Amino acid sequence: MNFFKRWFEPKPEQDAVGGNAPGGTETTSSMAATLPAKEQATRDLLTAVTSADPSNAEAQLGLGMLLLRDFTHEPSAATLHDAVEHLARAVTLLPQSPEAHFYLALAQSYTLDTIDEAAQHLEQALLLDPALAARASEVQERITAARVGMQQQALEPESLHAAVQQYEQAQALIDDGQPAAALPLLAKAVELYPAYAEALLTLGEVYRQLGRADEAIAAFRRALAVRPHMFQAHVGLGSLYVQRGDHQRALDQLLLALEQQPEQPQVLRNVGLLQLATGKPADAVAAFRRLCALQPDDPEPRLQLALAALQNGDYAAAREALGRVRGAVLTPKQQQLAEQLAAQLAEEL
Repeated sequence: MNFFKRWFEPKPEQDAVGGNAPGGTETTSSMAATLPAKEQATRDLLTAVTSADPSNAEAQLGLGMLLLRDFTHEPSAATLHDAVEHLARAVTLLPQSPEAHFYLALAQSYTLDTIDEAAQHLEQALLLDPALAARASEVQERITAARVGMQQQALEPESLHAAVQQYEQAQALIDDGQPAAALPLLAKAVELYPAYAEALLTLGEVYRQLGRADEAIAAFRRALAVRPHMFQAHVGLGSLYVQRGDHQRALDQLLLALEQQPEQPQVLRNVGLLQLATGKPADAVAAFRRLCALQPDDPEPRLQLALAALQNGDYAAAREALGRVRGAVLTPKQQQLAEQLAAQLAEEL
């Protein structure tokens, strides 16, 4: 039974669990994938190496990448400052390294004060290695959005007013069930006002509804470049990555959404399912426990908790969760899942 597919409801021709992750070059969101970023021992080792030998370029680059990864998971000005410092040293020591320039550009793109420097290092990275172009798109979008943001005060009032008018007309068409007709109006709105986060978000939603996934992803990314903590944009990206079978990127986006709205049941449920799909049953147990607390009278979270606990090897917790649905009114699918879980737990006795 495809439990994951039930909740995300991808298009009929797509399988949310069985689909393949999109091919192509690694993106910036998977930076430093070879570094065990969550292991304190790695951080301590790189810190010790760079302290003992500041001229160790590889260690400077590795520590900078690790800190930048930490920053993207838990934003902190101090962490970003340290990341930029180590990456800048790496660039000084390795001036011909496209990776050093690329990650320094990525780090500098998060602050307005260093946007111009970020653009210069990104340009240098692409000169040294044109193959980085696929990974550079998100960084370039952030740089462009930041520059637009700095210019917002200079926008003519007429342009702002016209953009709002285009957006409102588009929204009226969407409300009337005509999303395709709204597209040119939304495109015009963001042309007039490139940092119009609401219009970019709506543009992404319309593209998603029309099945134009690549354009939807681009619009959601632009919205997040303008407004990094936009709940709906993270959820939209998460749903698109699920449809593509890219579970880890979907999980990353939904975890960011959950930071904005920690008690949003559907997002919390989908986070748990994605954690199961990516081999993180212990994390899924924690997610479903939170969901059970939010929805104590709903048997579905209990069944999902039992499933996660079973996959985590905690049979006692699985039996307890399953026991709490006894006597509840279950749908046929829930009843089927309960019976399957009971049978698997019986084998563990």
